[in-house]
Formats: sequence, structure tokens, C-alpha cells
Amino acid sequence: MRMSDFNPYAPPQSEIMEKDGTNINEMELASRGSRLGAQMLDGLIIAIIIIPLIFALYFFSGQAASMEDFFTNYLSRNSLLIAISSFIIYLLIQGYFLWKNGQTLGKKILKIKIVRRNGERASFPRIIFLRHLIITALGYIPLIGGFIGLIDPLLIFRESKACLHDEFADTKVIKIN
Repeated sequence: MRMSDFNPYAPPQSEIMEKDGTNINEMELASRGSRLGAQMLDGLIIAIIIIPLIFALYFFSGQAASMEDFFTNYLSRNSLLIAISSFIIYLLIQGYFLWKNGQTLGKKILKIKIVRRNGERASFPRIIFLRHLIITALGYIPLIGGFIGLIDPLLIFRESKACLHDEFADTKVIKIN
């Protein structure tokens, strides 16, 4: 602090440290690349589990006709079931980490986490319902769903680096030590 910045009438300031060593007063936004990398890692983790599961359900369901039938009929007929199953598997894998410290496995690996815009801890319901579920549900609306799915990640190129889901949930993603 420079002497010219000193204000004798300002309230006292203290460094507030999170358990993980993050200084709330000095939060630095996560880079776009680290957020993309975390999203890709999380997607890969879910894909490794859900894709074999979908194939297994198809082939053991008695409906299996051909791979062409799988891609043209089975996936479209069961898209809602697949989406719900994927979300449940996501919660089973990532839920504990999101609840404990606002991180998915990908975010943990890349040392970033989700917090409220004011620096407070983001609650589990806020992360799950406002960040994930709303955007996912909006994505299923005919005509505008695809548009929302495109706009959501593109908003990261603003100065605030906030995606649409960050706006809904009043969150940001920061670097941690």
C-alpha cells in the first residue's frame, strides 16, 4: 500500500485465508485455459464411465439391432434417460469435491475453484442447481437450447471471464495456491 492510498477513516482490513491457503482479498480469476482444461478433464472422467454404460445397456436391453440403429434410434429415444443418468453419475463422482471445496476433480488437478463473486464459499446447491442444472435444462428447450449452449461458454471471453452459468449462480472461478 502506498502512503497516498492510506485512508485513516477506512475500516480495518485483515487478510482472510481459506483452508486451502487462498487469500480472499487477493483472489485472481482462473485463466480461460485452466477452466477449459478442467472442463475437458471432467468430461473425460464422465465419458469413461457413461459411454461404456450406454453401450452395455443397449446391447443387453434386447433392442440391439445394429450400430446404425444405436446411433439413429436408440440414442434419440433415450436422450433424457441418458442425460439424467449422466447427471447422477456426475454427482456421484464430483459431488463430494464440489460440496467440500467448490472443486471438481478437473478443477482440483488444475488448482482452481468455484467461489461466490464476493469471495465467499459457494454452496453445494448453488453450484449444482444454479450453475449446472439450469444451463442443462435450458439446453433441452427446442430452438433456443442450442443457442444457450453456444453462448454459455463464449461469454468467458469477456473481461470478467464469467460464463452464463456464472451469471446465474453469482459465482466466479479463481486460482488457488
